[in-house]
Amino acid sequence: GESLTTMHSANTAFFQFLLGTLGTLNSPDEFCKTLVHYLHESTGSTSAFITRLDKDANIRWLGRYGQNIDEFNISVLSVWDSSASGRAIVENKPFVVESAAQYEELFGSRTLEHPSGDGLLVLPVKLKGQPAGAIGIGFDRQIDTSILSNPEFEFLALATALLLARARDTKPGSSLEDQDLEETAITQREISILQLIEEGLTHYEIGRVLNLSESTIKQTSSELYKKLGVNKKLDALEKAKALRLI
Repeated sequence: GESLTTMHSANTAFFQFLLGTLGTLNSPDEFCKTLVHYLHESTGSTSAFITRLDKDANIRWLGRYGQNIDEFNISVLSVWDSSASGRAIVENKPFVVESAAQYEELFGSRTLEHPSGDGLLVLPVKLKGQPAGAIGIGFDRQIDTSILSNPEFEFLALATALLLARARDTKPGSSLEDQDLEETAITQREISILQLIEEGLTHYEIGRVLNLSESTIKQTSSELYKKLGVNKKLDALEKAKALRLI
């Protein structure tokens, strides 16, 4: 009883941390850095990276922290080429590399993803049920598949999907929060609110996540509904999905 309550509280704290970080980040690099610092004490994390798939099924770097990467090589790396990200995405399941030695054995000296540490965990990320990319966590120690029993990593994959959705249409040099989507005149902040509404959060909870007042969330939601031509939350979600906004 008590241990289960403690575990639930820890998982809730991690989920709140992820949502709060997504609500205030300025870049995927900052998300990776904040994540590593948060997990370091409990897991020994030393690095993190986020990759995404482009329209040609090539793996592109979106964010990273604590890694030295050959960006030229990774820019032409297909999801079907040999890599930890590719394995996780294609097999649609977490991929565990126990040590740096095992990484080299599996993928040779082309250590595009492996950090300076030892173990590596890569989680596939989906958007709208389709493969979208991956998030990797490097550790200062060897790991094994028992690390997958930690439910925090399931939350992490969901949070990364939200980040990928936010970054999908953002132009270089612009703010993730203020970027306008030209075809719909829907702002990225409004899309973030839609995604959090879909998660079942209240206006108050969304305000906490995005560091905005509850009244601001209500006003923004009202303006969003007008743009979508609807009056109700469920109708807004249905219309947003039809427009492929979420």
